[in-house]
Amino acid sequence: MTGQAIVWLVIVGVGIVAELLTTQLFAGYLAVGALVALGAGAAGASEVAQVVAFAAASVLLIVFTRNPLRTILYRSTPLRPMNADALVGQRATVTTVFDPPDTGQVRIGGEIWKARGADGTRLAAGEPMTVRAIEGVTAVVEPRAADRQ
Repeated sequence: MTGQAIVWLVIVGVGIVAELLTTQLFAGYLAVGALVALGAGAAGASEVAQVVAFAAASVLLIVFTRNPLRTILYRSTPLRPMNADALVGQRATVTTVFDPPDTGQVRIGGEIWKARGADGTRLAAGEPMTVRAIEGVTAVVEPRAADRQ
């Protein structure tokens, strides 16, 4: 095995490991470009031709396949709300009475949150609520739809 082939194989290995660690769909394209250059070298191409093959294959793959592939991958993996955003729509219970414009507290799951009413109404302790939004460290709550009559 020639020194050039070893260099291209090292670039392939580094590119694969980097892609697995970052999942940004970039380093993998460089690894594929290195495989193309390795093939060109095995076919007897000069060092300059191998570098040109590497650059051309990498750039063409990135330009023409990266965005469509990312679209397909991200569409198949729906984004899930995380942290405070995951609380929107959850059930909350008022723990302290509060009148607008004051804030009070609600229990969401096992946590106590500072809260205010979405529609500016008085909230009494024990009332079931739904989290409508999270604004900073304040939960904006409204009476549960099932409890409105």
